[in-house]
Amino acid sequence: MFVYPEDRRRLTEIAGRLLALAEQRFGPRVPGWNFLGVFFDTDGPCIAFPSRARNELEMRVTFSCRTNADLAGFQIGHEVVHMLAPDRNPPASMLEEGIATLFSLEGPAFLSPTYRTWSIHYLATHPMVHHYNDALALVRQLLAIQSDAVMALRRHEPRIHAFTADFITHHLPRVPKALAAKLMERRKMR
Repeated sequence: MFVYPEDRRRLTEIAGRLLALAEQRFGPRVPGWNFLGVFFDTDGPCIAFPSRARNELEMRVTFSCRTNADLAGFQIGHEVVHMLAPDRNPPASMLEEGIATLFSLEGPAFLSPTYRTWSIHYLATHPMVHHYNDALALVRQLLAIQSDAVMALRRHEPRIHAFTADFITHHLPRVPKALAAKLMERRKMR
């Protein structure tokens, strides 16, 4: 893991802004977790738990985020959604990955006037993102049925990783069972 204090501080501030926006869109964070900041790691992007004994988490992004503001926004925008309800047992559901991907397209738009175009191009051309695109398509289907679906579900259960297909169809009866099942699939994303 690399340490660059000024870059870490700058990206941690961006993460704080994006986390607040994600909470407005998808509901508040599950309380009790201490965010230690953004770190650089060749294995990023991800959320990491440095201690099994404490509820602490780090956001790890790729080293390229030091110099590529659009990539930093994309990775941080995605990872802040995983901070809403941290889960030590990956992989996340397609629902969680889909809302993280959706937010990574929309949330960081304040970073630059070209961000949205850059992020759409990135999702269309990067070789390792097909599962993220699948998750995004599923979430878009869900939100077409009920635009506040994620917030509505999280009012009943704030931990996204605790959702089941039956939970979704119980609280959102217009959602087809097949879609709910696909949203709850867990895939290794990359």
